[in-house]
Amino acid sequence: QKWGIDFSLDYVYTGHCLEVFHIEADYLNYDEAMVDKEKAEQLILNTDWWDVAYCLLRDKDKWSHLNSDDQADYKSMYVGWKRAFDNRKVFNFAA
Repeated sequence: QKWGIDFSLDYVYTGHCLEVFHIEADYLNYDEAMVDKEKAEQLILNTDWWDVAYCLLRDKDKWSHLNSDDQADYKSMYVGWKRAFDNRKVFNFAA
């Protein structure tokens, strides 16, 4: 079993689209998943996303040269999340 959080927020403006915040996290422990779910909900509800989008566009030279995973990490850490992608593989071997 595993549980997960997957959230993505994009800013669409005149012919462009900026991925502002994208997280994907898997958990093998339900309680850990619920703790981070609460943190994610509070972050999402209490962040001024217009300001984040403005600042990311303003500071594009700091992250635009990074590969896509590192860009996502940069943006996630910018708003206080530990990393963008924290995936767990689960194997189920049938007997």
